[in-house]
Amino acid sequence: MRPQLPANVQPLHQLTPSATGGGEADRPEAFTYPTLSPADDAVQQGGGPPSPLSPSPGSPSFATDPALRAELLARLGSIREGRRFRQDLLLPYLLIRSYVGDHGKRPWTAGHPWGTPDILVQPKPAAQAQPFADGPPVTSVSDGSLYQVKVRVWNLGLLAAVGTTLSVYAAYTIEAVAGEGFTTWSEPVLVGRTRFDLPDSRSPNCRALVGLEPPWPVGNPNAFVSPNAPWAYLIAVVSCFTDPGAIAQGAPGDWGGSSDRHVAVAGFGA
Repeated sequence: MRPQLPANVQPLHQLTPSATGGGEADRPEAFTYPTLSPADDAVQQGGGPPSPLSPSPGSPSFATDPALRAELLARLGSIREGRRFRQDLLLPYLLIRSYVGDHGKRPWTAGHPWGTPDILVQPKPAAQAQPFADGPPVTSVSDGSLYQVKVRVWNLGLLAAVGTTLSVYAAYTIEAVAGEGFTTWSEPVLVGRTRFDLPDSRSPNCRALVGLEPPWPVGNPNAFVSPNAPWAYLIAVVSCFTDPGAIAQGAPGDWGGSSDRHVAVAGFGA
């Protein structure tokens, strides 16, 4: 229910000019402002802030020096026309060294392919439960003994080698024809395989000494070890999806070590 006003009170919207006194007091107030010129208006407003936008740049004034350009092109000609090395690309560059100072250049004929410094072998105690012995690597092995194999792998590229696979094979010298004075090699047999990631060359961890979990049982029942050249060989192969490598088939005694940076061979007297 709306409240009732007293009889002597009248709502404001119902007041008439006569009721409120009438005359000029009831008219709205009006002001007359002078029209200012642009200069006076700027003075009154105080001017605007400077624009945050930079002025439009003009056309650059640059003239090439043909003589200097020709000199630079002459200096850089060999680089511009030469083949880019894989180390300069955004790719992995896996390597198992075949000799000290090896940077992966292939092929190489500096020496025999069986002297890699990156394949290390340590003897394992006779008891299977005992851990591998911590000691210097050996250069000769005994038939029927167990050895732990470690391989040093490098990534000299600018991209990490993700999902790298390291495979190690064993081969042995066998006598092809008795009394002929020459030997050949047995087919490589897989010793073990492992997978890991290797950072790019900008990381101090771009190289890793990777150990194989299963030991290497020296000896091949399908091969007759030659008494004239009793040698056992380990062939290490490293590979990843973006930098694949594989053992060379049909190349016994080298297995691709002198032509593929992914492959290295170590020989051990037996």
